[in-house]
Amino acid sequence: MLVLLSAVLLVNCKGEDGELGPSGQTGPAGLDGSNGAPGTPGVPGAPGTPGAPGTPGAPGTPGAQAFEDGFVKGTIQGKRRDGQSFEEPFEYRITDVRSGFEPYGPPGGGLEKLVISRSPEPGEGTYGSEVVKPGCSFELLFDRRGASSQTIATNDFKISFNKTLPNRRLFNLQAPGQFLPIGTTALAISDAYTGAYPLRYNGRVVDQYYDRVSGKKYVVFFDQAYNRIYFEGQDQYRFAFRIGPDGQQSTVSDPYGTLNYNPASPAFTKAEDDTDLSTSVPVPADAYAITNFNYSPDGIVTFDYRASISQYNNSTYNALEITGSVRITAYDGKVMRRTAEGQ
Repeated sequence: MLVLLSAVLLVNCKGEDGELGPSGQTGPAGLDGSNGAPGTPGVPGAPGTPGAPGTPGAPGTPGAQAFEDGFVKGTIQGKRRDGQSFEEPFEYRITDVRSGFEPYGPPGGGLEKLVISRSPEPGEGTYGSEVVKPGCSFELLFDRRGASSQTIATNDFKISFNKTLPNRRLFNLQAPGQFLPIGTTALAISDAYTGAYPLRYNGRVVDQYYDRVSGKKYVVFFDQAYNRIYFEGQDQYRFAFRIGPDGQQSTVSDPYGTLNYNPASPAFTKAEDDTDLSTSVPVPADAYAITNFNYSPDGIVTFDYRASISQYNNSTYNALEITGSVRITAYDGKVMRRTAEGQ
């Protein structure tokens, strides 16, 4: 009984709960867990709908079809700019124009024109800025064709010829004959000064060169010994260096170090007092001959020709002699027509 009573008293004597204490500080963050396994790739989407076809372009204009018809052949004799003599044969057979006799000049005047053009390959144009593809063309004028008093004049004659030389060089000849006097031509240095400044071809430029690395521009001249004389500049050029026929380069400037060159004129001037060394000279007409001309009943034209081209009218800067023969098909009357559609 006493024991039970003591237990009751101990229970009844328990105190009230105190107030909650302040929250403790947040502990440090735990370590990151390891990466989860990669998810399964999604299903590829369905292909898109193809776009509508574009509108077809308009048909191109058909080009002229090249064909072979007869020939223009001959031989060119002369000297290259480097002084090397040459005698080169050529034979050109390809054309894209059908030749025919056409009225020329006032109606009823009795004059006719025949244009002939042949090349060794289809097409025409240039290989580069100055290199013209090979070919030969004539424009002949006939007065009273077929009569005993017939006369033939060469209104236009052009020839270009290419040949590959050793050391990856190209010999490109261009000779547009001039069969009427053309007045005068300007020369950069006159004969009166070539004794002191021995530039060949009266200072005509034999080559041009642009150095892409340095950005420098050069014009090149030959002296009488065929040294290549380099002048460098833009609008006004001064001596830079020379290269001999043996390929050796030298910066010895005498006597050209005292000169300026202006390509626009063209003219050399003395740097010390601006004395102009240039001149102008008359250019005579080139000579030509058309012989053994025949026009057969079946439309075949044949003739022989000779052209003597002066040093001023061809790219070698030396006189040229060109001889050869022609055989082509020609219409007796070339008539231009238009259809109802204008073609």
